[in-house]
Amino acid sequence: MQTLRVDRQPAYVLHRRPYRNNSLLLELLTRDHGRVAVVARGARQPRSRYHGLLVQFLPLLVSWSCKGGLGTLGQAEIQGAVRRLQGESLACGLYVNELLMRLVHRDDPCLAIFQLYMSVLARLENGQADNEAALRLCERDLLQALGYGMALDHDVETGEAIRPECVYNYFLDKGPVLAAGNGVTDAPRGGVVQLKGSSLNALAQGRLDDREALKEAKRLTRMTLGKLLGNKPLNSRSLFRERQGTVRKRTAAPGP
Repeated sequence: MQTLRVDRQPAYVLHRRPYRNNSLLLELLTRDHGRVAVVARGARQPRSRYHGLLVQFLPLLVSWSCKGGLGTLGQAEIQGAVRRLQGESLACGLYVNELLMRLVHRDDPCLAIFQLYMSVLARLENGQADNEAALRLCERDLLQALGYGMALDHDVETGEAIRPECVYNYFLDKGPVLAAGNGVTDAPRGGVVQLKGSSLNALAQGRLDDREALKEAKRLTRMTLGKLLGNKPLNSRSLFRERQGTVRKRTAAPGP
């Protein structure tokens, strides 16, 4: 079997854990090779050449080699702007990392996902005021990149453009349909999310500056992602709730 060698590839660490005696097992998101798993040999030794580099959210240039299966990390160096996430922004970043770990298959290149990841880190670094919208748009675009894009701009039964003043039942297996009687009198069933046309428009246009639109967009993306994630809960959501303590009484709860 031929050995694959990759040199100076832009990458981020999505996850890391101890491996054998003094090494680390890394899950990397790379620009041209998608998600890859590599071993950083000796990375946990005090004088390792990787000291301070193999951490989440740090933009890296990495080299590795593999001969089927698990690769071996070679060089690693910082490249580009360092994203410093703290507090709520850090929790949101960990949520994005876990989503990618759960939904992106190894060795499946997708430049759109790498670009999306860089974009959401930049938005999260800007501060907590924009975090909620950043996550919703990240979820929307991630679903699109994975081939599960949501219909947001038209009624899937009539083909008519979404009307902001109307209420729609969003069927997760096909898309939005105008609610009977144009009101909230319908009782949405499992696999259906009811929301306003204005919220669909806001999510489609990436202009989530309204609290009600954020709340409804969160319900929609969470249920859509739930179909892909299955019954296993996301650890980052639990960590976020623990950090927040008692749930604050808001129109839309922040975070993942």
